[in-house]
Amino acid sequence: MCLVEKKKILELEDKLLRLQAEFANYRKRTSREKENLITYGSCRLVEQLLPVLDNLERAMSALNEQDEKNTANFSRFKNDC
Repeated sequence: MCLVEKKKILELEDKLLRLQAEFANYRKRTSREKENLITYGSCRLVEQLLPVLDNLERAMSALNEQDEKNTANFSRFKNDC
């Protein structure tokens, strides 16, 4: 085997090792990104749903108050008759 062939083999081995390391880093990075999306994606969803839940609770409370007033008015009307 001549010197040029040995040099070419060493270059190819070096290139292979670098590509393997780059691919391993890529896999680790995408795994971390996936975990972050799952973790923080659900946090963002909860943050967006909180105002909706607050408004729903206020609406239900207002309906209950109105229902109590209607019941009281009906009772007074019934007693007056």
